[in-house]
Amino acid sequence: MATRTITYTAWDTGTNVPKTGDVAQHTIYVIADGVSAVADNAPAEVIAGEYSLVLSAAEWAAVSITVCGVSATGNVVIVPVKIIKGTSIDARVEIVAPPAATASMEAKLDWLFMLAKNEQERVANAATVLNDAGDAVIGTAVLGYDGTTFNRGKWG
Repeated sequence: MATRTITYTAWDTGTNVPKTGDVAQHTIYVIADGVSAVADNAPAEVIAGEYSLVLSAAEWAAVSITVCGVSATGNVVIVPVKIIKGTSIDARVEIVAPPAATASMEAKLDWLFMLAKNEQERVANAATVLNDAGDAVIGTAVLGYDGTTFNRGKWG
């Protein structure tokens, strides 16, 4: 899994401007899914009171991430950065069955993508959707037509 770099601001409350040259005074914490720990990597100053931190793969794996900290310099605060990841931007594994109604949003998006992309077959009273290689059935739905109304049952 890849790492990601975030930026945060060190703010001098005495002068009301970003604090430059303060990185050595920072203790940075990463709160990953509610668990707080000192950041795996050291921050670096980017420019004029803006600092960068490379999140480790373990830190980035969380869905909810907060980067916060303290400065040993008087009147300097670290402005927290909050990240809530709705969906993963990393590569996904092909699904092997339709997701349950209570599945994650990622699983549901994977299913919709697969339905749009993969080969589907219709035979008599059933529809099937195949995996990417086309050699295994991922889901089947019953098809019905009574002369007036067509219906497709739930994928299963």
